[in-house]
Amino acid sequence: MAIALAILSVVIVVLSVYGVLVPHRLVALVRGITSGGLVLWIGVAVRLLLAALLWFTAPVSHTPAEFRVFAALILLAAIALPIVGRLRLERLLESMASWPPWAIRLPCLLGVAMGGFFLWSISPAIGAA
Repeated sequence: MAIALAILSVVIVVLSVYGVLVPHRLVALVRGITSGGLVLWIGVAVRLLLAALLWFTAPVSHTPAEFRVFAALILLAAIALPIVGRLRLERLLESMASWPPWAIRLPCLLGVAMGGFFLWSISPAIGAA
């Protein structure tokens, strides 16, 4: 499971770095991807997967308590996504297209930090695999 979390963490870091470097291209990429009808449920599934990976890799990480807190928060995000709904998310993306680059870079930097934290924290488990 640590390997799967590492792969997902690398994806988070790569997408976040892309958003830091070219923020409006990331928004355009997300807008293009979200044109399908199942995207909302794919987002829920990815969040549930990440929450489960964090929960079950917590014992082998440097920071088990933090992993469980992140898992709970991401689980809440998975539950909230269908409540918010696709139309509101599309409106948010439309709004983000007009944001200044620094306003898009800030959450992307948080994504880089979060993915990096996950990778650092599970490094003992990956080294043992």
